[in-house]
Amino acid sequence: MSRSTGTDTDSFAYSHEGCPSVLISIPLRYMHTTVEMLHVDDINATIRLMYETLLTLSPKTNLSYL
Repeated sequence: MSRSTGTDTDSFAYSHEGCPSVLISIPLRYMHTTVEMLHVDDINATIRLMYETLLTLSPKTNLSYL
C-alpha cells in the first residue's frame, strides 16, 4: 500500500528510482523498551507469511509503490 510507514522502508522505496520494498511487522507490546514482548505464535505466523509470500513472487510481480 502506498503510504508513509514511519520506518526505514520509506527511504528505500522513495529514493531515486525507488527500490522494491516490502514491510512486514510483527505485533508486539512495549516496543523499544527493555520489556518488549512478542507472542511466539505471531513470530511463527510471520515467518510463514514471509515464506508463502516469497513462493508467490515472480519476475512479473510489481512491487512498485507508485
